[in-house]
Amino acid sequence: MESQGQKSDLSYPGKSDREILDQSDSGKSVSEHLDPSVPVKSNRGILVFQEENINHERIDNGHLDSGISNHVKFNHSMSDPGKLGRENTNGIDFQYTTMNSEFPVETEVDSLENVIAQKEEINCEACKKQSKIKVATKYCWQCSQYICDHCETMHGYFAALETHLLVSIEELRAARTPEAEGAPVLPIEYCPKHPTKLIDMYCRNHDVVACSLCFLPHYKLCGDIHYVPDIAQETVDMIGVEKTQTDVRATTRNIDDVIAMCQTVISDLDSSKQVAMETIRDFRLYLKKVIDKIEQKTIHDVEARHKDLVNQVEAEITKALTLKVSAEERSLQLQIADGNKSRLLVSQTFGKHVVLDFESLMKQIKQTTAKTKIFYRNDSTITSFLNGLPGLGFIRDQKPKFANVKSCEKYDVKLDGDENCIIWGSCIDGNGNIVLADNANNSLKLMDKMNYNIIAKCPLPASPRSLYRVNETEVAASLSNRTICFVQSDEELTIKRFVEVDHNCFGLALADGEMYISDGSQRVLVYTLDGKHVRTIERDQHDDVIFSESRDITTSDDGNRIHVADSRKGVVTLSKEGRLLWRYKGSEVKGAYGVCTDGSGNLLVTGILSHNVVMIGKNGEKGGEVVKPSDDVTSPVSVCFDRQNERVLVTRNGNYIYAFEFE
Repeated sequence: MESQGQKSDLSYPGKSDREILDQSDSGKSVSEHLDPSVPVKSNRGILVFQEENINHERIDNGHLDSGISNHVKFNHSMSDPGKLGRENTNGIDFQYTTMNSEFPVETEVDSLENVIAQKEEINCEACKKQSKIKVATKYCWQCSQYICDHCETMHGYFAALETHLLVSIEELRAARTPEAEGAPVLPIEYCPKHPTKLIDMYCRNHDVVACSLCFLPHYKLCGDIHYVPDIAQETVDMIGVEKTQTDVRATTRNIDDVIAMCQTVISDLDSSKQVAMETIRDFRLYLKKVIDKIEQKTIHDVEARHKDLVNQVEAEITKALTLKVSAEERSLQLQIADGNKSRLLVSQTFGKHVVLDFESLMKQIKQTTAKTKIFYRNDSTITSFLNGLPGLGFIRDQKPKFANVKSCEKYDVKLDGDENCIIWGSCIDGNGNIVLADNANNSLKLMDKMNYNIIAKCPLPASPRSLYRVNETEVAASLSNRTICFVQSDEELTIKRFVEVDHNCFGLALADGEMYISDGSQRVLVYTLDGKHVRTIERDQHDDVIFSESRDITTSDDGNRIHVADSRKGVVTLSKEGRLLWRYKGSEVKGAYGVCTDGSGNLLVTGILSHNVVMIGKNGEKGGEVVKPSDDVTSPVSVCFDRQNERVLVTRNGNYIYAFEFE
């Protein structure tokens, strides 16, 4: 609230509204310009009224019109002397705040239309707040108040109120006569660029309203400019107003939808950022493991070289010791003086040989001992390469696209002792590694996310069919012996527990602590994680059978939908409760078998009979072929999307997994 003497932003240095009206049609009185039957929007500003140490602040957020309730009460009590509330039944809020009040006040104020229609006197509203009764003589359009002559004088003391339009009550009543119907009404909205100017000009060519200052530089050459009060009478029709109101309301709803969409985008960005951060951390840990392996190999090389050199020196020592024994024996033989020259000749000759052998040994030892130190130097190309990298990876802000196949690599998943592999299922675990269900070899296999090498194997009691990630450290597999197997996946594969059911198990997915299991036929059964049956999804809202040959299952990225691949009926999408939402059966996918999401809401579906992988939008829109028959992946069974490397991984009956990258 403004302090006394502070100039309001509503000060109007130019002509008053009354002067503008008088100049616009000098032959008409003010009463002829005002029609209280037309809804009048109150002033957007703040009115400060101060008299005898009573300070009132009015905040007006609504309109005064014929729709306002006839009984609008001000309630003020000594228990809460700082607030004065005003309520009405038209959803328009007015609030008064008193800085100092000594009297409880309860005042009835009738609507403008009803008041001016009355013949009796109207009391001053400002005086009523001070428990005074004075006859009002004027009405302020901007303040929406009736005031007496004394309050009119006080009203004129403030610069911020100079532009307010004061009209005598008699003129208001005269404007309600039949002769006044259809008279121009003064605009009451101010220009957003020039807050002290009313929006009073209209250009028919551009369908623009603005104040006179805005029109001067921008629309002065237009030949169809009009004064708003004059043109409004012939331009405005209620049908058009109602249509505009309907359009504005629709726009408001559309804006809400756009805001919701943007908030969803922000949420997706936050999620993708988290995935990116986790990927960076995982890659950093992977690099550490790689460096650790290189370190261990280098240490092993140093140890091996050291051992080799030590062995060489020790071999020379052994030779020297042997030669020393021979030298000592020959020395003793040469010391015997028995006159046997033949013996001396032999000993002398062997002694000379010992000397020669020693000289030869010394040469060899010198060569060997010349390598008595191990020198190591770091590979500077590694640090140079690392320092030259802009980062650990590449950042892209668009969704993965599957336009054209850029490359296709195949990776061998057969291990020693395996029969020919049949990979029925695949998924990405919490570490980003790929888990494979080898149906032919009754095992799960763990594939390294970086090099796509098999790093672990887990034997199972039966053939695995489908896989689904339970959490960051666990995956679940459906087995041919009517069992769900939970396996810990953390650089190794370890069986944790089994859940038995009484039907065949094919597809498997989890959502909100519940397992969705397809039986390969006409049912999807829902269980708790400990194996308690919850419900069976079999028929739709019209009591029609939903499935024919239910296969793989996945959940939508937000976890709210269940997508089931059906070999005969295409892709069936359900709510978590089992309500049929949509079904996709395009001619391009035949024998739908495997299904996964791409992290952007789309589905990837394998066609085991059409020999392809197709993309479907989150609402069942056709997305086209991702992997075509010409890409030579015959009868693809499962598919999963490696988000870290942006690769589509496809499996089939055989010893290879196929990794597709796209442009």
